[in-house]
Amino acid sequence: MLERTGRFLPSAAVILAAVVLVSAAGCREARLAERRLAYRSERLSDDIARFERLERSRPRRVERTLKAIVRDQRQTVEDLDENVDRLDSHCRTRWRRWVERQPAYRDAAGRILLGKPERIGPNAIILFF
Repeated sequence: MLERTGRFLPSAAVILAAVVLVSAAGCREARLAERRLAYRSERLSDDIARFERLERSRPRRVERTLKAIVRDQRQTVEDLDENVDRLDSHCRTRWRRWVERQPAYRDAAGRILLGKPERIGPNAIILFF
């Protein structure tokens, strides 16, 4: 036998025994591999059938989705019309109230600004800003 860095190379018999063991073990794994391949093939058929059903149902689902979009769009338009009317009413009410209360605002400003000149600066800032 040949010596290599202080060790002997394995003999042909040891190598042959290892190959036989690996090949014998390979038979068992080969059967397992075949079963796994068959299982995966069956699962693949199931997956393909599932995708086929989904694709067949797609037109119905798209149609249902389109109907829902149209329904939601109509509702949004109705809500927008109602909201515009409410906003218009609210703005008109606030404007009317502001106009009607002008005398009260003027009187309050007069009370704040007149009579105490030293308070005009700070109160004008509070009143107008």
